[in-house]
Amino acid sequence: MSKEFNIFAPVVKSWVEKSEDGSERFIKVPISGLKEDRDGEVIDQMCIDDMILQLKGGTIPLFPNHGRDPVTGERVYRWQDIMGVWVDGEQDGDKLMAVARLNEAHPEAELLWDYMQKGMPVGFSIGGKPTEVIEEEIDGS
Repeated sequence: MSKEFNIFAPVVKSWVEKSEDGSERFIKVPISGLKEDRDGEVIDQMCIDDMILQLKGGTIPLFPNHGRDPVTGERVYRWQDIMGVWVDGEQDGDKLMAVARLNEAHPEAELLWDYMQKGMPVGFSIGGKPTEVIEEEIDGS
């Protein structure tokens, strides 16, 4: 089961890890959860479980600023803009935590790393679009 999803969640806590040899840097941040987010969206457990599988697949790129061109605001997902790749995910209570490996070749990777080291309030999102809407009737009696 592979559904696309659209989640925007503020970062409440973040931290960073370096690989043992120091050649790769990883960030771990909350990206979603089971509670209503700032856009009024609520994600269910099935969606969280599916997102974890997709994150662990190591194929979802990390784009800065929702993949929007800083000048035009137009969505552009170019390979040159990939700041990293999401490589792991786990549920911690009602939060979905995700790990990304930073792309050291990206010109702003060092800036992001420094911001995270200083505990700056950096936000992350997972973007997508619904591929199916399932409506369930809720018994109001």
